[in-house]
Amino acid sequence: DGNTRRVLARVFNVAELANATPGETILWEIARKHLPVGQAAAYNQGIMDIGAMICLPRHPECRSCPLAGICEARKLGIQEKRPVLSPKKVVPHHVSASAVVRRRGRVLLAKRESKGLLGGMWEFPNVALDVASTRLRRSMDGLSPALEHGYGIKLRVRDEIGTIRHAYTHFRVTVRAFACDMIRMSPAENLRWVRIQELTRYPMGRIDRQIAEQL
Repeated sequence: DGNTRRVLARVFNVAELANATPGETILWEIARKHLPVGQAAAYNQGIMDIGAMICLPRHPECRSCPLAGICEARKLGIQEKRPVLSPKKVVPHHVSASAVVRRRGRVLLAKRESKGLLGGMWEFPNVALDVASTRLRRSMDGLSPALEHGYGIKLRVRDEIGTIRHAYTHFRVTVRAFACDMIRMSPAENLRWVRIQELTRYPMGRIDRQIAEQL
């Protein structure tokens, strides 16, 4: 329990990583050593309650804590530095803009390469942007030239259709979808005009499927 871990790490000033094997081993040894025989339930509940209501992660209420007199971290003034935890991994955040181009009841799709994430599936032409480009104007300004470079299509960006967010196992994605008009297009094998009512026949990732469902 996180509350129990925090209380024990502070009272006994455990400097090892509390969420790694060395620190966990020490905390388990402390917990076993001080467990009163026949009163395990009351003891454990008391420790958890202290952690939940008094020994808080930030600004602990040390003055009202029944363990203040024996708390080693409090004596050293390092309560908020215990427990020592390994930093959480930063989850990458990818931002992109997608173009929804319509023409006579059809919409333009691009087929992904067979290798990699969502390999061989269909998607709306899109380009990666930096995270700062989640702002509407910067997304619109960067979309047209990037699509011309990546797909050989020149577009006029009109309106934003919507923003879609999705979390994969190891990263997050934000996609801004824009309605666009075709100005010029170079033939490409991976591009196809698809009837809107036939989009359900084309395998897509979840994000592109959500865009398709809005059409």
